[in-house]
Amino acid sequence: VKGRRALIMEGYTDVIMAHQYGFGDAVAVMGVALGTEHIRELRRYVDQMILVLDGDAAGMRNADRVLSMFIAQGVDMKIVTIPEGGDPCEFLQTHGPEAFETLLKTGATEALEHAIQSAARGLDVRNDVSGSVKALDSLLEIIAQAPVKGTLPNDPIRLRIEKTIQTVAHRFLTPVDDVQRRLREMRQRWEDEQNRATRRTENGGAEELTAPEDQGGWFSSEQLPDRLEKEMLQFWLTDPTAIYEFWEAVPVERCRSPLTRMVYEKCNRIVERNKPATFERILAAFDENPKMSFYLVELYKTGQEKRKALAVTMEDAEETPPGVSDEVSDLEESLRRETEEHRPLSPEVRERLVREIIEGFDRRDEPRQMIDNLNQLRDDSLTEEEKLDKLLQLQVELRRRQEEKRKRLGN
Repeated sequence: VKGRRALIMEGYTDVIMAHQYGFGDAVAVMGVALGTEHIRELRRYVDQMILVLDGDAAGMRNADRVLSMFIAQGVDMKIVTIPEGGDPCEFLQTHGPEAFETLLKTGATEALEHAIQSAARGLDVRNDVSGSVKALDSLLEIIAQAPVKGTLPNDPIRLRIEKTIQTVAHRFLTPVDDVQRRLREMRQRWEDEQNRATRRTENGGAEELTAPEDQGGWFSSEQLPDRLEKEMLQFWLTDPTAIYEFWEAVPVERCRSPLTRMVYEKCNRIVERNKPATFERILAAFDENPKMSFYLVELYKTGQEKRKALAVTMEDAEETPPGVSDEVSDLEESLRRETEEHRPLSPEVRERLVREIIEGFDRRDEPRQMIDNLNQLRDDSLTEEEKLDKLLQLQVELRRRQEEKRKRLGN
């Protein structure tokens, strides 16, 4: 990568526009949330990382979540926020590449400083004790993930964190010793969570999920999606375009779980803003609901495992011709590597999965629909002729479903 710098953007449309304007160091993930594996891969090629955030509220909320991953990997990163609620694509088209480069040089904030500013924004630290404690804890939860354990006293990461502790204590009018003590508690909690995650991985996911503390326990069985709705949610979380396939056939009214309906509504709002409903954006929409965020992350992980299993049956993707060296082709090569890591389902497999889920809803709702139709026959407002027509329609529908069932069993 030229200059050993990476501009990390939220969407691949932003990356394409950046490359067209000469910023060949712009990168983004395709259709999935930015993960630690992406950060490790970037560290092989760059020394400097700049997270370029959309200027809307969702972009601002994304910063803390993404920042945690970078800090956990020991990456020193800067953050640039596009002004006036815009995104990189719009900014480049409106102001041009020179203004964008100036923004990168003069508008970049150290990541930890950005986190401190975000936590303290609009907060009266002298009078709002409860708000200050909550903001301080959320900030220390991020800092606690820095890999300082086992480092030498002069290690750059350790020195950076020690400086940040001094700044945090000053901003929040809190003794340094109190901040350090609370940070040690946060680190222990973070290490315990990492150990639990490791055990869960080693046990094939067998360890029972636990809700975040102080969230009133896990969801009740009445709230949780059934197997069918769970599969649909996993499909959506791992494929930002999947929701379009279900709008007509499976409207929100057909979803029984309140959790499914909540995700459905959030996805609709994201799409209404002309943004793809990526996992990261869906997660940001539940930023103030830790229990729901935790559940969505688990759904995403299991959904990714299912996609990998489905991808085994796919033909190998066509390879990009070797010897490509220009910047646009570098982008295509990056997208190809990303595709190999998160291989999309083939059109045939994707179509079959969509069809099976929709048919599952039809089979699940069939008894209820039949009861509703029979109740209509008891409606005194219908004439005998109308009731007869309705009965004939029910018979035709019943035969059609029986035929479909025979075909499914025959296959």
